Amino acid sequence: MTDAPHMRLRTSPTSPYGRKAHVVVIERGLEPQVEVVSTDPWDPETDLTGDNPVGKVPTLILPDGTVLMDSPLVCEYLDWMAPDGPFLIPVAGIDRFAVQRIHALADGLIDAAVTRQFDLRRPEELQWQPWRARQEAAIARICDTLEQEIGVIAAQPISIGQLTMAIALDYIDLRFPESGWRDAHPGLAAWHAGIRTRPSLARTVPPGLAAQPQ
Repeated sequence: MTDAPHMRLRTSPTSPYGRKAHVVVIERGLEPQVEVVSTDPWDPETDLTGDNPVGKVPTLILPDGTVLMDSPLVCEYLDWMAPDGPFLIPVAGIDRFAVQRIHALADGLIDAAVTRQFDLRRPEELQWQPWRARQEAAIARICDTLEQEIGVIAAQPISIGQLTMAIALDYIDLRFPESGWRDAHPGLAAWHAGIRTRPSLARTVPPGLAAQPQ
């Protein structure tokens, strides 16, 4: 599909949601068709809202001007655009639901970590410790679940679920290096050390995070 129309992916190198889409572009061999445009959605002068009224990344602009937003939608469209090779999201059947279940767990991990980070960005007098503790508890529960299931997850073909798990754990390392999540989740930690060397993940490591396993 090298002659496919050109698309633009607006993303931020530190956004785990945007990174998901960038990883799918690489995994599915779409780099010749997709221009990755670095965008800071927090810049008050950004023109992102001119493309995407939601004002978030990732934003995928199709050749006809149609704009797709929200990482699950963007990732599924990109996966569908490259029919050659195994899909990262199975098209149908029980395998699709199994992958999307792990995808949802990993997205939940990202959501909790991002929410915790946003609270820490507030002035200290506006931070809400009970809300932050709620996110920390969610992170721990999700990691517990993934630890219990990592043997099954690791044995499956590469999917959007596994890639999002790796991205979520990288984000925790980036924002909360003191979290110590590996201590209680040795199986998950060993799996993460291996998968994060995958080219699509190694090439999209966010600034400030070492590329080597910790």
